[in-house]
Amino acid sequence: MPTGVLSPRPRSDQGPPPPTWMVLLGRLGCAPKLAGELWAAFSSLFPTRITLVRFELDRMAGPAPGAICEQRAAHFGELIAPKDMLAASARLATEGRPRRSDVVQFEENLLRHVSHNGEWC
Repeated sequence: MPTGVLSPRPRSDQGPPPPTWMVLLGRLGCAPKLAGELWAAFSSLFPTRITLVRFELDRMAGPAPGAICEQRAAHFGELIAPKDMLAASARLATEGRPRRSDVVQFEENLLRHVSHNGEWC
């Protein structure tokens, strides 16, 4: 099949994380290397959502009035639930080995932004 400008990127190669992903995860204390690993893990766990997530992250980076920024952030929070991020971080853990300290720290930081019922707060 010929590839053109409008051809979707194959699911096995979702490319590098969007800059907004790196900023958001940086605010959760993630080093760039871990943010990239989490993007790859999220992409492999949720391949059908990754195009929409990338689109929403790109929209969040664009200029907009405050109310629109809040709407975009709320919509993004619906696309990626805290449990999705925890599933991606769990993907980085090798069974039978101690968990990486950077992953544990990320999970602790993430959980500070999660309510008692598992939603973003």
